[in-house]
This record gives sequence, C-alpha cells and structure tokens, in this order.
Amino acid sequence: MHSIKSLYDELYNLRGEKIMSECYLYVMGHYATKMIYIGITNDLKKRVEDHKNNLIAGFSSEYKVDLLIYYERFSNVSDAVEKEQLYQKWKNRGWLLTMIAKKNPLWNDLYNEILIFT
Repeated sequence: MHSIKSLYDELYNLRGEKIMSECYLYVMGHYATKMIYIGITNDLKKRVEDHKNNLIAGFSSEYKVDLLIYYERFSNVSDAVEKEQLYQKWKNRGWLLTMIAKKNPLWNDLYNEILIFT
C-alpha cells in the first residue's frame, strides 16, 4: 500500500515542481485463480508491462497476476490512495470481485485499451 509521502515524492521533484499530472489505481488479476493485485502508479502502461514481464518481485510475480482487469484515473493522488486503501479492505470480502465482474465479467485484459491513451 502506498503512503501519501511516497506518492508525493513521485509527484514532485526536489524543488517542489509537479512532475506528474495524473495517477491510476489499477487491479491486475489471474483469471484461473482469481488472485488480484491492487496498486497505484503514475505510468499505467509501464507498470502493466512490468507486471506482465514479472519485473515486480513478491506477490505479483509469485501469483502471476498479469491481466489488467480494472483501472481508474485520478487527478488527485490523495483520492487514489484513499480508494486503494478502501479496495484493499474489500479484497477479502468479495465486494471488489463482484464490482470487477460487473464491469469486466470475462476478465478481459485491458492492456490494449490503455495503449490508445498512453
């Protein structure tokens, strides 16, 4: 989970100049196991590629969560962090899986969709 401080560091350089204008909350998944990974990034295309190429050590590479199954765009980092924390709580209750099933019932990989705008 991200802290406001770590995201601030991603957003602003040492002089306090904004270097990121938007961020994304995203959910990666593995269809067969229904395992999911929830994260935040300022470069959705690169981050998804990292997941797909197993460049992110830990849970993501261990459980092969390589499908982008859901994402939201935010202009305010604190809103994205708040939503990520909420989704982390929902992950174990099934609510998040139900929401994803309504928006992307077949767990289609949305990677090609993001290539259009990134």
